[in-house]
Amino acid sequence: MANTIQINRTALGTLSAGEYPTWNSTTDPDIANLDYGELAWNNGTKKLFIARVSTVAGGLSLQQVGGDSPFTVSDSAGTPNTTAITQGGTLTFAGTTNEVTVAESGGTVTVGLPDDVTVGGKLVVTGDLEVTGTTTTVNSTTLTVDDPILTLGGDVAPTADDNKDRGIEFRYHDGTNAKLGFFGWDDSASNHDFVFYKAATNSSEVFSGTVATVQANLLGNVTGDFTGDIIGDLTGDVTGLVTGNVSGNVGGNVSGAVTGNVAGNVAGDVAGAVTGAVTGAVGGGVTGNITGDITGAVTGAVSGDVGGDVAGAVTGAVTGTVGGGVTGNITGNITGNITGDITGAVTGDISGTATTATNITTADETTDTTCFPTFVKTATGAVGAKTNANLTFQSATCLLSATLFAGALTGNVTGNVTGNASGSSGSCTGEAATVATIDGLGIDGGTF
Repeated sequence: MANTIQINRTALGTLSAGEYPTWNSTTDPDIANLDYGELAWNNGTKKLFIARVSTVAGGLSLQQVGGDSPFTVSDSAGTPNTTAITQGGTLTFAGTTNEVTVAESGGTVTVGLPDDVTVGGKLVVTGDLEVTGTTTTVNSTTLTVDDPILTLGGDVAPTADDNKDRGIEFRYHDGTNAKLGFFGWDDSASNHDFVFYKAATNSSEVFSGTVATVQANLLGNVTGDFTGDIIGDLTGDVTGLVTGNVSGNVGGNVSGAVTGNVAGNVAGDVAGAVTGAVTGAVGGGVTGNITGDITGAVTGAVSGDVGGDVAGAVTGAVTGTVGGGVTGNITGNITGNITGDITGAVTGDISGTATTATNITTADETTDTTCFPTFVKTATGAVGAKTNANLTFQSATCLLSATLFAGALTGNVTGNVTGNASGSSGSCTGEAATVATIDGLGIDGGTF
């Protein structure tokens, strides 16, 4: 003890019969059995008492040496748990397994954390949390992060290419087997492309797998290939290969190849080849080859080959070959071949070959010196037009020439006549090679 009690033995008095009857019991001594300055010992609780004067009148009381009251230990709960520790009692500090460690050495109690810590309740960190270990695992149903930007690949700028991909790896089940998926930055690609893999394989943070499908609205230019359908509107240019159908409207140009059908309207030009049909309106020209039909109106020219029919109106010229028929109106010229029929109106010129024509447009000609009249082999039907070098017409003089004539002839004959002429009137100039009879008149060498 820190304090020292000095007692004069003579003050204790002399033991006499009847004094201190309970000193060797487990109860405290009675003050009536003590005199001033006398000590009493309770061997049950191991407490030492001293009799002292407690009043002015000299009344005595017992004072426990070293304090007469226990001290109280309390926790910090809402309703504190308290325990009285009596003199000579033991206060024990105990830690929670995997949460707190307690050690005592040389009278010093040390409270710390174990190497592997388990927090059973909620852990709140009001300051910064820095984790410098190798692996961080979060087994949480819901993860919320206030930071709008997540930085992957380190907390400092890299000084060399580690040839590792960057992104999110996730687990899923396809109904049969457990799979891995990945979307992110492909470091091995030449353009460092953004990739989305299903059935992915992670080889030291380098991913490969089957390219997955992305369902989203796209804004901007698309330079890659599409294997599916474009159902929505496309306002930019299509320069890559489209293997599916285009059922929506295309606001820009289609310069790539389309193996499916184009059902929507195309505001720009169609420069690529279209394997399917174009059923929508084309605001620009068609310079690529189209295997199917064009049923929509084409505002521009059709310079590519069309394997099917052109049912829509074509405002521009048709310079390519059309394998089918043209039922729409064509404002421009047709310089290419058309295998089918043209049932619509053609405002421009047709410089190609038409197998069957119902009507042709003619023009008055008075200046040519030599023309070749056309004729056909049958009176009706779809037949080809013919010419012959022996049948000519001078449009400037209106002179029709042929090697032979048959039938009635009205007008002047300026060439030689061979054969008989009857019912004729007018004059005859030239030389008759043989004798002929005109209205009973003999002609011999051009003399009547």
